[in-house]
Amino acid sequence: MKKIFILLLLLTSFFFLGCTEQKQILVVDKVFGEAWTHEEAGIVLPIAEADTYYTVDLNAGQLNGFAFQDNNLIAQHNGTYLINFSISFGGGGNNEYGIVAFVNETKQDNCYVHRKLGAAGDVGAAGDNCIIDINAGQYLTLRVEDETDPASDITVQSATITALKIK
Repeated sequence: MKKIFILLLLLTSFFFLGCTEQKQILVVDKVFGEAWTHEEAGIVLPIAEADTYYTVDLNAGQLNGFAFQDNNLIAQHNGTYLINFSISFGGGGNNEYGIVAFVNETKQDNCYVHRKLGAAGDVGAAGDNCIIDINAGQYLTLRVEDETDPASDITVQSATITALKIK
């Protein structure tokens, strides 16, 4: 029994000593912003044209170092931010959608996710994360496009976007 315990102790020590590289993301100055929505019945987001981005209607969430206005998280500090977003939505059958974070009017290609829905009425989820630079006064939004022609409206059941200053 003593030999088994020592063997387990050695294996555990070897495992933890072998994992010396640790990755950490530090929160700088506790600067963060969140916007969200959740409606069981869903909120219809009219999409009139394919390949055109439409802003998701959101509410202010937790804010510290961000302001919120007109579906926009507005940064109050220059920095590098970790962006996370998720969305649950329904739309047209066999339609393909793109969900992306925008800074001001600029699409952030590293904050883009693609989602195809099967049949009409299906509800699917999508999410992504990225690291981007944002300056004070710039705004962050969550937008959706229908890549399929003809375009179909979507019904958003829930969506969240957060920004966390890491540098």
